[in-house]
Amino acid sequence: MKQIIKNIIIISLLFVAISVKAQQYNYRIMIKNYDYYMRASSGLCGDAKHIKLWITNEDNTTIQLYYKSKPATENNTLLVDRFLVKKVKSIHFSSFIHEEDSVGWCNGHTASVSDNKDLVYNNGIATGSISLYDNGGNQAIIDVEFDYEVVPVEKNYNYKVEYNIDLYNQSTTPFMNFENYTGNYILQLTTGVENKTIYNQSVFSLVSGVSIKNTKYDSIVRFKDALTASKGRMNVRFRSNSMLKCEDQVEEDFGNFSYIDATENSTIRDPGGCMPYKYLFPMCSTAEIQYFNIYRIHKDLFNIEKNKGSFVTNNPELKICEPFRVYVNDCNETSSYAVEYSTDNLNFKTLLPYARRESYFDLDYAQLEGTDIQTVKIRIKYYNSGNYTTHPYLYSEATSFTVFPCPPKLVDEPEPIRTRCSYTSDGSFKINFDRQLINEKLIISVYFKNFDSGDFEFYKQEDTLNLVDNGNGTYSYTWLGLNDGFLDPVEEYKVKYQALRDVRDSLPHTDQTWSSANESREFTVPIAKPIQFIATKLNDESCFDRRDGRIRLEITQGEEGRTYYYQIKKDEKLQVFNGTSWNEYLGSNIEETWVPFVESDSTVINKLDKGSYKIKVRDSYACYAKE
Repeated sequence: MKQIIKNIIIISLLFVAISVKAQQYNYRIMIKNYDYYMRASSGLCGDAKHIKLWITNEDNTTIQLYYKSKPATENNTLLVDRFLVKKVKSIHFSSFIHEEDSVGWCNGHTASVSDNKDLVYNNGIATGSISLYDNGGNQAIIDVEFDYEVVPVEKNYNYKVEYNIDLYNQSTTPFMNFENYTGNYILQLTTGVENKTIYNQSVFSLVSGVSIKNTKYDSIVRFKDALTASKGRMNVRFRSNSMLKCEDQVEEDFGNFSYIDATENSTIRDPGGCMPYKYLFPMCSTAEIQYFNIYRIHKDLFNIEKNKGSFVTNNPELKICEPFRVYVNDCNETSSYAVEYSTDNLNFKTLLPYARRESYFDLDYAQLEGTDIQTVKIRIKYYNSGNYTTHPYLYSEATSFTVFPCPPKLVDEPEPIRTRCSYTSDGSFKINFDRQLINEKLIISVYFKNFDSGDFEFYKQEDTLNLVDNGNGTYSYTWLGLNDGFLDPVEEYKVKYQALRDVRDSLPHTDQTWSSANESREFTVPIAKPIQFIATKLNDESCFDRRDGRIRLEITQGEEGRTYYYQIKKDEKLQVFNGTSWNEYLGSNIEETWVPFVESDSTVINKLDKGSYKIKVRDSYACYAKE
């Protein structure tokens, strides 16, 4: 069972310092200024003429860049322009020609050239040239020269392509010149420069009511340029070596493996590369699409548009008690992917196995193995083959989440605290939580209602490192009204709060996390009851200079639990009682003139002589009765 994090450990910088990323090779190789001259006629002895150009990668795999079985003199400014996912170790070129003898036998003249060039990288770039010449007695000549350049590609565009299509004939009376006809349905992605075939289905005896199934496809397609509204589109092509006529169609002869572009060619409209469209196939046949997904793979999950609202920064927060929703693409349709995670920044485990699921998943702390987890990294695997070391382009980069304990839960709603006096605007509230803070800073923001717009707007913010133990299993904070932040009884308020793990941090109200922070219901602050009292003359002074007059004071309204005081003036002169009589006050400490009530809500003023008296009453909160 996982434990709530009790210590603040800032380790993100340490992780950055020691983390080791798998090397990702994204390179562009260009063969430029290609100049090839040859002189010979075709011989009859095996591979009498050829040109071969290939490369060897660092893992010793090879890729053929160019091959021609019947070479001829040619000059190309740019012969090869390829996008690679592995680093090139060496480049190889070979060419052989044969000039047959006068009777066409194999013992004629030959020319042969070859070279193997190990690449030297300087600041990640490898450049050089190859120049070769061979003269087989002036009867067979090869003279070739070209430049090569291998440069790193900062951006590469990887697309997940996944579909399941059933092809069937919708015509009830198709006419074919042959009993069976063959053909191909082809789907291509194109940027205008690069074309990638993603569907090529051979068709045999395509009769009405019979579908061709098992056409699932799941792969990663890579482009040098993005599939955008100006470049990317889907071509649907039909190639046939037969003649076909469908209902309400004229007979069309497509010739031998010719093709047409269907009217359903579509441009990618979503800048994220999403193409969840349903494509009809041309002619009598239709594709029944079970699912069809094309979307761009973003290396940084933060760049996925749907994640930007919740990620906020590139180091989002995972709360122990609250799942975090992560989108793997900007499309809304299901697709196949796996999710891996690491809690030690080194070893990754499977969180979700490779399968078709929604375009998002909920990262739940409870699913992670381990205790007292400080950080967790996740990455998406978009194809069920290879690993991160050998095929890093199949993955997103790892996104690091800082793990936070669950913020204290609100117990009931805020308890409004009345204004101090009936005429002041200094209301407050008490808010109760289910636990004490543990090396956390609790930040509380108050919002007031704008009665014109109906929206709540930020008012004030306070924070604390400790809550008051209420003694009943709850812990509280009372709003202090700092920086003139008391509440006005004419307003409506609500409270939002968040707990920060690093007590040194702050969280200004402009931070986006407040949009989804825990919040209370609306509340108002009540007004304190105004003090009201009755002054009753009990008797006048009975005789000259006897000073035995009496007045009774009785509180008729006020806040419970408060004590009351009175102050008197005689003929507009402030009085003070010296223990035996009332006399004019000549001091400077006015507080000396306030006399407490004898009873909680009543008192009798004694020792009064003849005169006109004014009486003030206040309570222990310095609230005054209205005169």
